[in-house]
Amino acid sequence: KRTLAFIVTRSSFQTVTLNVSRKELQEQTFVFQTSGRGKPHSAPLQKLHNALIAPLKSYLTTANIAIVPHQVLHYLPFAAITDGQRYLIEDYTLATLPSASSLRYLEDKKRKPDNGRMLMLGNPTTDEPGLQSLPWAEQEVEAIAPMYGIQPLVGRNATESVVKSQSGSASILHLAAHGKFNNSNPLFSTLYLSEDSQTNDDGRLQVYEIYGVDLSSATNLVVLSACETQLSNRGDRNKLPSVSPGDEIVALNRAFLYAGTPSVIASLWKVEDEASQLLMVQFYTHLRAGKEKAEALRLAQNYVRNQKPAPYYWAAFVLTGDGGLIGGGGR
Repeated sequence: KRTLAFIVTRSSFQTVTLNVSRKELQEQTFVFQTSGRGKPHSAPLQKLHNALIAPLKSYLTTANIAIVPHQVLHYLPFAAITDGQRYLIEDYTLATLPSASSLRYLEDKKRKPDNGRMLMLGNPTTDEPGLQSLPWAEQEVEAIAPMYGIQPLVGRNATESVVKSQSGSASILHLAAHGKFNNSNPLFSTLYLSEDSQTNDDGRLQVYEIYGVDLSSATNLVVLSACETQLSNRGDRNKLPSVSPGDEIVALNRAFLYAGTPSVIASLWKVEDEASQLLMVQFYTHLRAGKEKAEALRLAQNYVRNQKPAPYYWAAFVLTGDGGLIGGGGR
């Protein structure tokens, strides 16, 4: 019947009761996901602001906010919540966390020195039925790769075996590919890469395989671009996927965190290709200029927002985990 918000700072812990029910949150999130993404400052986003953010305004006294969403709130892009005039991303740098207690674990155990290496795959060749080529994803990686002095792996070269064998030595892993969440069996949620007959890898990099990839030595950031990689596909357009009230969501981003990276950027829906490319180029431009990961994403989102105002174009990408500098430091 009501919602509780827990406000945790370095020196305090407070509980705030919000006068909004689970059903109301589900309804407004569903309206946004189905019809409100293409409208700037849409009504459901304003209602969600009034319910979730307005009662907490006096507590939000820092520039950086880590949000630990629960149940249906996993499907909500907090960056796009608005009072009708300003979006949350205009005033705060945002990151999400799987749990409040995970922050110390991510920062203390998983930050590594930046070795400057990047592994970038785009538009893998796949024979999976219903999956079309991603030419904008290919253009995306070709535009970003020169910033790091590397050659991106595209088409047949963007193989599952390369990810398994080389990602552990890269500071940044960038995958611009199709993804699919398996709501009935999350361990079989899949990133579709190119197959490699020499290693017998079929091109389907699934969650249970990601758990076996070791990213603990060098990887500081994984970016899952171009697809609905943060959560799930909506098989039934009349409702959001069910979420376990206890275990929450076991998704692709969680698997990469477990594998050893402190940060994952992934998308809540399939964004428009050109906007995705524009956002990613801006993100890496700011990252290379020394900005923290979450701040670089905020700047990139605001850049795209100024050109394409609807949240559909800029609000899909979410950073989960440590939003600080590549290699540690910051916040």
